[in-house]
Amino acid sequence: MQLKIVVLSGGSKKWCFDRLERDMMIFCEWLMEGVNTYPCKGTGGHCEYAAFYENGKEIANSTWNGYQGQGDYHYIEFEPFVLKANTTYEYRIVTGSYPQIHHNTTLKVSDGEINCTEFRDANGKIYYDWIPAIKLES
Repeated sequence: MQLKIVVLSGGSKKWCFDRLERDMMIFCEWLMEGVNTYPCKGTGGHCEYAAFYENGKEIANSTWNGYQGQGDYHYIEFEPFVLKANTTYEYRIVTGSYPQIHHNTTLKVSDGEINCTEFRDANGKIYYDWIPAIKLES
């Protein structure tokens, strides 16, 4: 099963190795096992690192395994953990190599919503309306 938080058909390219911090609300209980990143066409867009927090306390983190064989290198795996319904979580991701970006301060979808708190690019420029295209997977 997959929880589609952000799905884009296009996307704008950005500098590699950016960091963002934001929060999200999940509307249904979710067994979290991974994060999939939607890359810009012709790139290796991915997340280098992802961490989830509840009330400021880290509940899970994982690091990208790199470009390996024929596998899906846009994916970060987690030790499974549960995201509770109607709970706000904070998360931090470090992106690399041009993920698709949704230009919004808040993105509402049927399964939840994501709010952009800060997105800092590799040059130090801060954006408050950049949400990388990701999919939470179970």
